Amino acid sequence: MATILKISEATTLAFHAMTYIAAHPERPVSTATLAKRFKASAAHLSKVMQRLTHVGLLKSQRGPSGGFLLTRPAETVTLIEVYEAIEGPLPDSTCLFDEQVCSGEVCVLSGLLKSVHKEVSKYLKNTTIDKQAKVFE
Repeated sequence: MATILKISEATTLAFHAMTYIAAHPERPVSTATLAKRFKASAAHLSKVMQRLTHVGLLKSQRGPSGGFLLTRPAETVTLIEVYEAIEGPLPDSTCLFDEQVCSGEVCVLSGLLKSVHKEVSKYLKNTTIDKQAKVFE
């Protein structure tokens, strides 16, 4: 069965890591710092950080004072970019079943799924990480 809103642990880590880095732009932030802050596996977080770097949202600095920095201003990075870096395109859920069993024109939930998808998509597209970074200042 499909869920209305499913955000993986990897994407949750990506959202939090990006906003934490946005809140601390003065210095690179290490994977170890992020893993400790979010009580996460350093190995899992490292894979997330590699993916964010691969798509160009982060750059990494090596060395004893190394870590990750944003590649552009936080006010230009949206949550949808972070989501899609980890998950790919936001799915358009129109049915609770894994395979749609009806036409979708008439549904038990009467358009709720489309409404939820529209709101989630709008929020992720219109929210930049600088707005969320205030949590970590």
